[in-house]
Amino acid sequence: MTVSKPTSRRPSGSDLARVDAHHIKPHEYKELPELTDDLLTRAVVNKGGRPRVENPRQLISLRLPPDVIARLADPNG
Repeated sequence: MTVSKPTSRRPSGSDLARVDAHHIKPHEYKELPELTDDLLTRAVVNKGGRPRVENPRQLISLRLPPDVIARLADPNG
């Protein structure tokens, strides 16, 4: 039987239910800065993810007989 692990070991620390329940009111829009052309030209997009490596690992697929797999899985050998 496989036991599923939680996706995150640490809680986020935020009250997501309260955030989801919040509805933006008209006066809250006034607090937002105006989106200008200058602001958009200075914007930087961060794609995230792992950095590219010079020699990336390649995925291969290998079919082996069950007895070979059993021998490889046996720690004694």
